[in-house]
Amino acid sequence: MARTDDVDPADHTDHIRYVPVGFIFKDRKELAEARVHPSLENGIYRGPIQQAGVPEPAKSIVMSNRPEYPNEDSWETLLTKLYLQSTYIGMGGRGSDDDEEKSTHGGPQTADQSFDHPMNKALQVAQKLGTSVRVTRGAGASEFAPPKGYRYDGLYNVVDSKLEKGPSGFLVCKFYFKRETGQVSPPTDRGPEPETSSRGTRSPKKANLEV
Repeated sequence: MARTDDVDPADHTDHIRYVPVGFIFKDRKELAEARVHPSLENGIYRGPIQQAGVPEPAKSIVMSNRPEYPNEDSWETLLTKLYLQSTYIGMGGRGSDDDEEKSTHGGPQTADQSFDHPMNKALQVAQKLGTSVRVTRGAGASEFAPPKGYRYDGLYNVVDSKLEKGPSGFLVCKFYFKRETGQVSPPTDRGPEPETSSRGTRSPKKANLEV
């Protein structure tokens, strides 16, 4: 589908123009302003429903530091190519879920998660359709996370999803991601320090992305 000026760039399953892979944002506010991940609270962004009754795939996720359910990163070799794989725990089951669209990731796990949660369902739709998901890692999210801020790490595909029992005894939705090929190399260490200005992390400038 052709892009139009009245469509929020965050609602495309693609890179955000002028935001290079590896760029570090100071906080969630700057990340949202750049449209990489518009939600200030939710770890999963789906965007508005474009057509009633048509499932909408997730567009982006933010991996945060959640000691109870750590994100797992690993390398896999397939046909001589090296792929970065990651796991991500979905939303729900923490505090009150009266508002399914609102994140409750801050509280302890008090109930089972479900793929019926609209955000978890959106990731499963992305898995089924094979659409890209923008992935950002926050400080402490995994061994590949930056020392501070939030780093945009490029496009990934959801390759599997399972309902598993977590450390707290409640069920969690576990998603398996694989980084798409053809992008600039992902950081393999703690990453560079954020580029700062008088207002914090510098706004992204035009960059040529290898996609």
